[in-house]
Amino acid sequence: MDMLLPPPIALQVTGFTWEKDEMGLSGNAVYLLTKGQTTCYLKTAMPEQAAQLESEAARMRWLGAYLPVPEVIDFAINEQGAYLLMHAVPGKIACDAAFQDRISHVVKALAAGLRQFHAVPIQDCPFDQRREVQIAEARQRMVKQLIDMDDFEPQWQGRSASALYDELLRNRPAGEDLVLTHGDFCLPNMLIDPATMQVSGFVDLGRAGISDRYTDLALTARSLAMNWGKPYVPLLFDAYGIKPDAAKLHFYTLLDEFF
Repeated sequence: MDMLLPPPIALQVTGFTWEKDEMGLSGNAVYLLTKGQTTCYLKTAMPEQAAQLESEAARMRWLGAYLPVPEVIDFAINEQGAYLLMHAVPGKIACDAAFQDRISHVVKALAAGLRQFHAVPIQDCPFDQRREVQIAEARQRMVKQLIDMDDFEPQWQGRSASALYDELLRNRPAGEDLVLTHGDFCLPNMLIDPATMQVSGFVDLGRAGISDRYTDLALTARSLAMNWGKPYVPLLFDAYGIKPDAAKLHFYTLLDEFF
């Protein structure tokens, strides 16, 4: 590889075969590392994103006591950026083509994964992703011109970030149903065991924290519609056990445009 790895990371990946993972949606470069029966992932970030990657490592360490998430092997920073080395979790992502004949089972697994995440006790969770925290971060990203307007959903194409931010403020839901949320619960971020169709792991955890459960429900529903089709979305809510709140779905889908 061309990158200059910090010595502790370089030592631990000696002899591994590298392959870039093109599936990730986080914006960071991710590499699949294999040697014999051992499989790891190395997630990297530019210097300006080092703090966020360090925060993700902290979240993974905390979540590991409750959920099947990647085990952190090491985290290091040098002048080129930040490096998070972790063990792989087993399974296939929930949008893998291997599941195309078992989509209803995938939806039920997604609902089970959401319930599993949302059932984790939040009394001692140190990661605050409540609505006002996310709105403040959204505004900061807008001011810094970090919003990719070309990536907006079709219904918001052609509108400015400031116009969407104003709409966001106008559509704040009245209350928050606080649980532990993943923060980016899309299909590539949940893994399923093909043999049992049970949840086997969660990845890309940099936005995990205490938030309204619709932070996850909105993004899961959107991702499910995009990957397997809108007709499966009602099954997701039925399997999760909740009547969809249209106002919250709109708000949290819109909020995600800023991240």
